[in-house]
Amino acid sequence: AASLLTDHARFWVVRPRFTAGSFSGLETLVSGSYIEIDPGTPGGAARRAFTGLEAPPAVRSDEPGRTFRLHAARLGALGVGSPVLFRDATVGEVIGYELGGPGKETLIRVFIRAPYADFVHQGSYFWNDSGFSVNMAGGGLRLEFQSVQALLSGAIAFDTPEEAEGRPLAANDADFTLYPDHAAATTARYADSIPILVHFRGSVRGLSVGAPVEIYGIQIGEVTDVKLQY
Repeated sequence: AASLLTDHARFWVVRPRFTAGSFSGLETLVSGSYIEIDPGTPGGAARRAFTGLEAPPAVRSDEPGRTFRLHAARLGALGVGSPVLFRDATVGEVIGYELGGPGKETLIRVFIRAPYADFVHQGSYFWNDSGFSVNMAGGGLRLEFQSVQALLSGAIAFDTPEEAEGRPLAANDADFTLYPDHAAATTARYADSIPILVHFRGSVRGLSVGAPVEIYGIQIGEVTDVKLQY
């Protein structure tokens, strides 16, 4: 096994852990903790001194799939280990994030396993599927949430619209916008838009950025800015 000791290898201690609503390393309650190695990609330089990782790597070097970079205004309930969902099935997870400075975006890195990574095309869209929503559709109160795990640890979902299925597959480390919810992601699918400026002389109390623009009860746009001209 000496050939595995290269600068690509990673070591960590396996012990009971609880992350993002899942358990790992429970067998160590009986057997005791032990050290595990991920040899990494072949071709590294020989090495004999290592610094162990504080936590197990989210993705092993031999696990097929691709990583993507999501840009969001805020992190919300998401964290390392939060699931990535496709049609309610877990196909990946959040492997890391970088909080931007004041006025900057948050960068979230996700890994989607093969073969589900091939469902991500240029033109696919991602949205934050954490939390829950309440609406009064159909004359009654309706509470919707993805799952208990998504409610507690956060979740990201994605989909590919029919018009984007013929486009090339998204490359490794491709950049996408992470929309705050499914409605915002669906609205952003429309590439052609018409900016409209509306002047109100009365009160616009309650009107804010992101409020829907509707016709006959169907959303056709959203408010992008609200300013006072006195």
